[in-house]
Amino acid sequence: MGMMINFDVKIPESAKLGRTPSVEIEAVVEFLASTHKNMCLEYDTSKQASGKCSTLRGWKKKENRSDFNIYKMAEKIFIEKIVAKTKRGEKQ
Repeated sequence: MGMMINFDVKIPESAKLGRTPSVEIEAVVEFLASTHKNMCLEYDTSKQASGKCSTLRGWKKKENRSDFNIYKMAEKIFIEKIVAKTKRGEKQ
C-alpha cells in the first residue's frame, strides 16, 4: 500500500505526550475523557489479559493517575472511573 497522507484528522491526546503508548493506553485515555463510567477490555486468553493489565498498571503508576481503578478477572480487564467526593454544598 505504501504511504497515505490525510488532512484534518483527529489527533489522539496520547500522541501529544511525545511517546507511542499501547492501544490499551490510548483507549483508557479516550475513556477517561468521555462520559462513560466504566469499560471492559476482553482478550482471548488470561495470559494476554495479564500482560496488558501489567502495562496499564505500570502506566497508571508512572503517570501518577488516581482517577480510575483497574481490575482483572480471567480474560477481562475492567476500568472504572473514580468519582471525586465533595462535601455538602460544594460544587464539583
